[in-house]
Amino acid sequence: MGKTKAEVLNDLFKKCNLTTEDVHKHKFYTIITRSGIEKVQAAYNIDVNYDIVNLSDDHKHCLIKAIGRMGEAYTETFGECSPGNNSNAYPVAMAEKRALSRIVLKLAGLYSQGVFGEDEAPSFSASQNPKKKLDPATYKSMMDIVKSDPERVLDALPKYQLTPQQEEDLVSAANAAI
Repeated sequence: MGKTKAEVLNDLFKKCNLTTEDVHKHKFYTIITRSGIEKVQAAYNIDVNYDIVNLSDDHKHCLIKAIGRMGEAYTETFGECSPGNNSNAYPVAMAEKRALSRIVLKLAGLYSQGVFGEDEAPSFSASQNPKKKLDPATYKSMMDIVKSDPERVLDALPKYQLTPQQEEDLVSAANAAI
């Protein structure tokens, strides 16, 4: 039997040394920040090369092809940027960031788990998906149920703004229960 989404994400956190600052929740997906993508790339030893496929004369539209290798695995994907999906003054860099996020997440097998990169869409940014402060009653409830349902607790962590101690306590308790 395959692993649950929570187990896959827990393994990812451990292997890549991710913290709750590297991940947040979108209403439907788990989102990894730029720093988190780079940690995943390093942990999985993913090599990426880029080719500019199309760049408009005014540099407002850009399509970049990312070619990635992870051991024997190889894949290609694209990052695009245009005025319709970017408000920054650096569309080429934005297209490159999107291409990197996509290639890393594809090679690491995370797209199938509903994990996306923060750079992939404006609605994925942390500022568009603020974390809730973890109140004492919710923290106590999470500590109470972590032994019986560690996956549920791990899946909920990216939704909350945790202190380092809260994060350590909850992740340690969940890991001990798995």
